[in-house]
Amino acid sequence: MSESVRNYVDKLSLLRDIYSYSLEVITECPNNCVSGKIPLVANGVLYHLTCHLLDKNCKEGLRLLEKMKKYVLGYMKSISGFPSVHIEFLKKPEASPVVSGVNSWVNTASSNFLVLRGVSGTGKSFGAAYALYLLACKKNLPYWSRPDSWSKIGALWSTSYRLTTRDETFEEARVKPILIIDDLGSEVPTSASHCKIADIVSDRHGNERLTIMTTSMDMIEIGKTYGNATMERIFRNGKEVNCN
Repeated sequence: MSESVRNYVDKLSLLRDIYSYSLEVITECPNNCVSGKIPLVANGVLYHLTCHLLDKNCKEGLRLLEKMKKYVLGYMKSISGFPSVHIEFLKKPEASPVVSGVNSWVNTASSNFLVLRGVSGTGKSFGAAYALYLLACKKNLPYWSRPDSWSKIGALWSTSYRLTTRDETFEEARVKPILIIDDLGSEVPTSASHCKIADIVSDRHGNERLTIMTTSMDMIEIGKTYGNATMERIFRNGKEVNCN
């Protein structure tokens, strides 16, 4: 064994001994960890060890959770087309049928489509924003105590009109892990536009990609407009939340 390898092995052994020692002597929250790391001096050397008592209820754990949520909100602001007016309300959403329905869809993860239906002013767009926020938090929650492991989710927010009139948006909508179609039914009422919506739904259904829609149209209207096959793909494999 070379000297460099021997030194490396000795260092690993020392770190294991130090960590084992910390497990024995640290039996209460030390209240001095930073990002889940505890400063500990051994043999005159300062080490920063992972706190084995770190959880989501301790002071540092709560701070890291809040930091993760801010990271998610910061990313959402950067999404093209995202209505940033919702950001402040996402921090502490008020209880409502929309919030309850979105929570149920995100937590069960049993369907790829979420349809938020209602007339204007019933909170459909907020529901879509809240769903996106929860999905982003859910992705990062397993790594809540490790900021260097947090990552963004691939999402596209587009109106139905923009989706059917801009080729680059249409192509991007095919591949994004999460697509929000805001105000389905607001596109120019032509067969070409309706075929594009049907195509996107079929493509995302086949690839099991998450799709969130806001609309004032009911299931029958969607079937008449985009075809029964499209209606079945959305509602047979999705959840509808009545926002009225």
